[in-house]
Amino acid sequence: MAVLKTIKKALLRAVAEAGNMRRLSERTGVNYATVHKFCSGEHEIKNIPLDTLERLLPDMRVYCFSDEYPALESKTQFVGQSGGIQIGHNEGALNAYYHDGKAPASSIDCIRDMVLDCDALSDEAIGQICKILKREAKKEQ
Repeated sequence: MAVLKTIKKALLRAVAEAGNMRRLSERTGVNYATVHKFCSGEHEIKNIPLDTLERLLPDMRVYCFSDEYPALESKTQFVGQSGGIQIGHNEGALNAYYHDGKAPASSIDCIRDMVLDCDALSDEAIGQICKILKREAKKEQ
């Protein structure tokens, strides 16, 4: 499940930013043994109590519905024949859409479709962008 992978990556990043597991434990008030067990895989990420997760990742936000996403303070928008992309500068949010109203399977799919429709890009640039998108799609799986 993508959420569990995201949380695991975030936890490892929190350890790296703190310097080590002991410092993360001290900063968050979560017992060192608990931090170690989740980071090492001794305990599965899916078993982290929510209150512990909130202490370990205090900046984490959960949105269960698209209407709960934060409004973009400023954005860069690209519009192509098939759809558009909005990139928010405040949260790093990426919203992709098709003009016909159907939701893309993912932002990556929408971006790929627009890149392929773009007349302003060279074939070489399109190829490079598609390679990047393919690599990013693999990361999401």
